[in-house]
This record gives sequence, structure tokens and C-alpha cells, in this order.
Amino acid sequence: MKKWFMVLAIAGGLSAQSLEETAAGAVNTLAPSLNPLLVGEHLATANTLGSLPHLRVGIGVNFAKATFQNPAANDSIEAWVPFPFLMADVGVFPGLSLTPLITGVGSIDLIGKFSVFPGLENASEYIKNVPAFWAIGARIGLLKDHLWSPAAAITVIYGNFSPFELQGGTPEGDSVYLRAGFNATGLYLQVSKNVLVFTPYLSLGWVKGTPSAEYKTPADENYISLSGIESVSEFRTLLGVELSPIPFIKAYGEVMFVNNQTMFSVGLRGGI
Repeated sequence: MKKWFMVLAIAGGLSAQSLEETAAGAVNTLAPSLNPLLVGEHLATANTLGSLPHLRVGIGVNFAKATFQNPAANDSIEAWVPFPFLMADVGVFPGLSLTPLITGVGSIDLIGKFSVFPGLENASEYIKNVPAFWAIGARIGLLKDHLWSPAAAITVIYGNFSPFELQGGTPEGDSVYLRAGFNATGLYLQVSKNVLVFTPYLSLGWVKGTPSAEYKTPADENYISLSGIESVSEFRTLLGVELSPIPFIKAYGEVMFVNNQTMFSVGLRGGI
């Protein structure tokens, strides 16, 4: 983890003529990995909770292989990055019952996530502040799970990765400072079907991430906005399973496919 972020700051070896272009390229190569890593998982089935006082809290971990392209050395570095986080959801509206088998239509759960990015406290030589991440969203039920019908829901979520500052250097020995942040939005359609203690689910959706970055050298009084920073929109497919071995406790495992990337998520929730 330390090496991964140190390389981002150093950007391989920056010349004065290509400093801005190379730093922007470094940020852009990380965006496709951070995008689904922050808001891509569910760790929940399509069944909504209903109304208050139904709520759940838990912990999850996303795993993604992040790639950083080093343009100066014409190579890349890959590393599996864990991203642990706290999560919670609360039911606020039970939805409408149109028939005995069509229930939960329009039900709403509010969802949230929070994390302080792990491992960065060990890289204080290069990282000025440890960033935090938060996300909020809603799960809107289309149909509750019944004996002969699956559950279906739409989830919308927005996440923000607070700006953090990195320090590196050029081959000439000059210091370079990079300040970067990231936000991401996800929109998903999910279906699930409970069978005893086992509930498989499928989710199809879209994620969009927007990075931002600034840089400066000791000669600069203020940070300079990087041009060439690109938003990333990606289609993602997710397969997951929920296990309920004991009452009020649920375990989750997911695999996510985004373009040429495969990501994994595991989690544990408890609630009523």
C-alpha cells in the first residue's frame, strides 16, 4: 500500500516539461480502480427492510487489483488493495401492497458507508493527511421476496473520497506535491431469491467516478489545478450470496466485474 501511493506521488520520474501531463495521467490510471471500489458493492439482497425500527449495521471489505502506469519507466505496478469500511442501512418506508404476492412496492431503505483508508498511516513520510471516505444512498424496493417470486430493487449511491496530499520528487531532486480527491456515483438494478438460509442475487448497473487533482513545486505559492483529469463511466455486473446461519446475523460474499477488472467483497451484518 505504501509503495502504491508513493509511486502515485512520484509519478515515475517527472521532467519539468511534462510534470502536469504525467501527474494527470497518474491520477487517471487510478480512477477506474477506485470507481467501483468505493461504491460498487451491495453486501445486501434486493429485499428492503421496511419501516422503522428496522436497521442493520456491519463491516465489509472490498478487494481490487489497482494498476498504476509509470510513463517514465514504461511499465506498470499492480497490487491487490483491501478497502474495509463500516456500513449501515435503515428502513424508512415499507412500500405498498398491491396484491398478496405484490408487496413492498416503493419501499425505501437509507444506506451509508464510512471508512478511513487503511495502511496510509504507515506512509506519513509521503502522505500529509489520511483521507476518509463516506457514501450515502437509497435502496428503493420494486418487489418483496415471496415463495414464487424474487425480490427486486433499485439502488442509487453517492460516495466521496476526501482530498489527500502526497509528496514525491523528480529525478532532478525537486519536491513535487500532489493533492487528489475523488467522488463516485452508482445506479443499480438488483434481483434476489431466498431459499432457506441461502439467498443468491444479481445486480447490473453503472458507476461513474470523477477525480480531481492539483499539484505544486516549492517554486509555486499555490496549488495548480491539473488539466486532463477524466471522468470514468463503467458498466458493472455483480453476483453475490447472502447466508443467514443464525437469526439476526447475515454474511455476504460478492464478485464484481467491471470492464477488464474483477473485484471481490465480503461482509457481515447484524440487525432487526
